[in-house]
Amino acid sequence: MPPEIPAPAPTFVDMLEPYVRALAALFEFFFPTLQRILAEGLAEFIMVTAIISMAVYVLKYAKDQYKHYRRMDDKTISFSINFIHKGTLKLRPVTEEIVIEELFKQLIRQKVFIKAIRKTPKDKTVVCLPIKFESSIMGTIQSHVSKDFGNEFFAVAAGREMEMETYVMMITYERYEDVPLRKVRIIFTHTSLLESLPPYEESGLIFEKQHQQKRLLTLREIHDTYYAMPEERRANHRLELPQDCVETKQIDNVVPLRPHTEKAM
Repeated sequence: MPPEIPAPAPTFVDMLEPYVRALAALFEFFFPTLQRILAEGLAEFIMVTAIISMAVYVLKYAKDQYKHYRRMDDKTISFSINFIHKGTLKLRPVTEEIVIEELFKQLIRQKVFIKAIRKTPKDKTVVCLPIKFESSIMGTIQSHVSKDFGNEFFAVAAGREMEMETYVMMITYERYEDVPLRKVRIIFTHTSLLESLPPYEESGLIFEKQHQQKRLLTLREIHDTYYAMPEERRANHRLELPQDCVETKQIDNVVPLRPHTEKAM
């Protein structure tokens, strides 16, 4: 009697055969239904897909734009202070303390320069700002606000470098006709955004256009220029620019305040 030949071991394909048959049966069952759905609703399917894709694109674009403007907001602060007592027409005194206090409020409210805020051992918040004031200039501003300085804006600017970037503060004062009310507008911004600010050069006070260059005048230059005029010229309420202040520096190179006249915050 011949020896019995053992049956061959099942291969990998043989092991998968039951699963393949089951999958084929499912496909044969569902395919007519799927084919009917696609045939009847293909246009609706394509339209819904297009709408979803467009919505995703619009949301992504809006998110990118929001981030862009938030970056601008993080570098620019603009606000106004009305120097008038509530219920009366009496002017509030324009002092350095009031301006600094309002500037601090706006900076903290808008959560700007969070990295520059630190805690002291007494758990008091200290804000370190890249800006410096001159007490003599604040006195000049007070005299301008308390007098009838005309309808033009009076603007001053100051800048110093911090963390390889230059920031600028501009203060404008406005007089309303026939009303003893003054308003101060403070803009604290990075120099890279100066081009997008309102055209203050039209007032002829803080920008000069000679040689097609724009340069911010320092507080000291404006102060010295105004008080170097004869009394009769100052009475005309026009603050003229000095003739010898022409520089060809780029806008990032803002002339800093003189060290011996600075009052650090």
